[in-house]
Formats: sequence, C-alpha cells, structure tokens
Amino acid sequence: MRRSRRSTCRRCRGGGGRDAAPAGGGRRAAAQADGCDRRHEPRDAGTCPRLWLRRRSRADAGRREAAPAHPPCRRADPGRIQPNARLVFEAGHSHRGAARSAQPFKRCEVTMDFVTVEGRTLRDALKPLLEVARTRKTIPVMGHVRLDFDGASLRLTANDLDVEAVTVVDAIDGAGEWSICLPARELGGIARVAGPMPVRIEPGGGEAGHVATIRLGDGEAVYTLGQLPASDFPGRVATPGKVIERFGNGLLAECLAKVAAYVSAEETRYYLNGVCWHGGPKGLRFVATDGHRLACCRYDAEPCERPARIIPRQTVALILRHMAGADVTVRDDAGGRLSLVFESAGLTLRSKLIDGAFPDFDRVIPQPGPFTLALKRADMLAAIDRLGVFGRSAFSWKVKLWGEAGRLALSRRDDGGAVTVRTASDWPPATAGADLPPIGVNGRYLADMLRDCAGEASLALTGPSDPFLIRDTDERMTRVLMPMRV
Repeated sequence: MRRSRRSTCRRCRGGGGRDAAPAGGGRRAAAQADGCDRRHEPRDAGTCPRLWLRRRSRADAGRREAAPAHPPCRRADPGRIQPNARLVFEAGHSHRGAARSAQPFKRCEVTMDFVTVEGRTLRDALKPLLEVARTRKTIPVMGHVRLDFDGASLRLTANDLDVEAVTVVDAIDGAGEWSICLPARELGGIARVAGPMPVRIEPGGGEAGHVATIRLGDGEAVYTLGQLPASDFPGRVATPGKVIERFGNGLLAECLAKVAAYVSAEETRYYLNGVCWHGGPKGLRFVATDGHRLACCRYDAEPCERPARIIPRQTVALILRHMAGADVTVRDDAGGRLSLVFESAGLTLRSKLIDGAFPDFDRVIPQPGPFTLALKRADMLAAIDRLGVFGRSAFSWKVKLWGEAGRLALSRRDDGGAVTVRTASDWPPATAGADLPPIGVNGRYLADMLRDCAGEASLALTGPSDPFLIRDTDERMTRVLMPMRV
C-alpha cells in the first residue's frame, strides 16, 4: 500500500506538484536546495527530518502570532527581579505561549540569596578578623573576608596565610546556601555605622555577579561592594585534630600576658619572635625572651614531656585581645603540619608555628645567689624616672647600682651631665667577708620588669657579671635581667 505523500519529502522522492524538484537538477540537487543533504534512495518513503522541522517551526510561528497574550507573571516583573533571583514556576503556566496550555495561572515565585544579621553582632564578630585581613597588592583577596551562609548561621573567615580567624554569627533571616568574599575594611565600617539595625547582605548573581548589595534597616542606607568568588580565598591554615590541653577561666590569656612583653621584635633571630610553650621535668611553662631579659610563667608544676612549640607574636596578641577570660581548647593539626588551633566561644584561631629551635632557657635562669636586694617598687620606679632627665637614646640607659651609707643609690652619666638618686631600699651587707661591687643594668628594662611584678620585688644575684633573678609575690613567675658593664 502506498504511503501518504504528505508525510514524505516530495523533492527527495522526486514527486510532482509545487514541491517537485526543478528540471535537470535531480532529486539530490532539489533536496539540497531546500536545506536537505541526505542521500535518499528513489523508493525511500520516509520523511525528511530537516524539512519536517523547518515546516513545523513555520507553522508554530503562525499559531503564536494568532494566539492571545498569556496572563503576566504576578511576581516575576522583569523590572523588579534582583540579579541573584531564581524564578520558580508551578506546572500549568506556560511562558512559551498560552496556546499550548489552557490551565489557569497558579503561582510564580521569586527566590533570592540573602542573609540578615544584627549590626552590633556583625561588628563584634569582625573585630578579630580585621586584625588578620591584610591588604596586599599581589593577592587582593587577602584583604577580604569570606562569608559562608548555610541557611542558619553566617560564618566569617579572614586568612593571611599565617593566621586564620573564624567567627560565627546567628542569622535573623536568610535564604539559599552561598559563599562570597567582601572587602574587610568596608564591611567593618558598614557594621560599625549600622548599630542595632539589621544588616541584609545580598550576594551578586547573574549579570551583576561581581557586586554585592548591603541594606541597613528598612533601606535607610544601601551599599554596593565588589565581591570576589569564594574559590579565590586561600585554604585552611590548620585542620583541627586531637585536643592537647584545655584552659579554663581565661588561664591561657593570663599566662601569655605575663610574658608577651618580652617577645623579641628582631627579625634576624626569628625563633625569638614568639612565646615558647614548653613541657618538661619542671612542668608546663610559657617562656619569652629578647636576649636581654627573660620571663617564664609556670602554670602546671607536674612533670610533662611535650615538644616545644613557638607561638608567633601575632597569634599571642589576638589571644590576649579576644580570648581574655574565655575557656580555650588547644588542638594540634590533623594533617601533621606545624600549627595549632585555638577554639573559644564564638572565635577560632588557626595559626602556624615558628619553625625553629628555642634556646635552652633553663641554662640562663640563675640560682638564687648570696646577695639579695629587696626593692620597693614605687620608690625604685620614681628613682628611675628621675634618671630620665639626661639622654633619650636607648644606648645611654646604662644605670649604675651601688651602695651609699647602707642605701641603694642609682647614678647615670650622659653627654649632657650626670645624676645620682638615693632610694629607700637597703644595700645588702657583706657576705662571707665580701662586699657586693657596683652593678650595671639597663634602666628601661628594669623599670618595665618592676611594673610587671606583683607586690614588692627582690633582685637576687651572685656577682656583678651574672644574670639577675627578679622575683615577686607570684610564685609562678621567674624573670631574668642581663647585666651591663660599668
């Protein structure tokens, strides 16, 4: 039985009629002239797919022109859709032509990625991050804060490749799960001026994917910030591993505060640019030194063998400012890297450690000698202040301590003159028939160490050329001051 000519390509079959192939061209030439390059056989009764699709599209275009306009979207107004909006349509509403569906309109919803947090909470969460984020021309993302929203809370992260700070903020409202990077300084300024108002952050999307919008309150202020993709942000400095120790009631910050002033700022001896966390037969201690003075704080007298770890000066400063009085859990790195993780309520610090060998400080700490100077702190600080009239150079702060009529006297000589100050402290008497000769110290270092002492202090020494051992009423603290030649 012969098939219908309507479902076949007449030119390809060489049929007659208005679609017949032109004379002299053959069936193949006629098919190629109408957009068909198939090699049809003379008896092929199948359809030509290319011609069929072309004629079908022409027919559809005619029906769309004749069909009435479909009902407009109620909430999908193109002029009101945000750049990061996502359109969600229910079945039964066709946007390709009302002639294809006679079902009534049901719902057209616009969803948008955003998060709303309180301004004061955001400001407090950004404080430690602003100290970590640093602007570098070679790596622009280093001056940014990464924002990760998981639908319930907003996580903020700052990373300078050595220290990483992470804070978490509870969200008032939000939608989607997204991650972006915003400039740290500008974001901190917006959070500062927001006060108690809610802050709504909308990441950019679509054509404006490089711009984020931040709204304060009900639109009192609207900011636009350039954003960077989260994939540009550096990876983690450390991965939390097993727990090393837990410090309660702010013990970690309290111990570090006693020794932080003695950390060296000299880059040549980089291994002194931090606090050494040491464990050994004499217990667990924090030690810092700059080569001229040393401070040691022992918080646990139980012997404990533990490898020494040098915590960088920047990490120590962050702990003192933002973890004071808090319970802190210290973990090592799960990947075996030389780093530590400090966790407290609302703040996590991941820090690299200094790769170096800390000096054997036990060899520097002297044993109590035969001579002891009982120093009255207020009187000694006032005497050192009187010596500061002459000279402003740090190299000219050599102070001579000697005895005059059984009292401790301080003298200093400079190009501008000389000064001698008598104090109320007693000069130690002769021991075993030997008098204590005059000794020399750095006046500024001695004043700083006396200010750190709790209560009255004492200076124990063996001779004028030996290190001086300074003790106070805090039995956990040991301070050492190196002498100067007079």
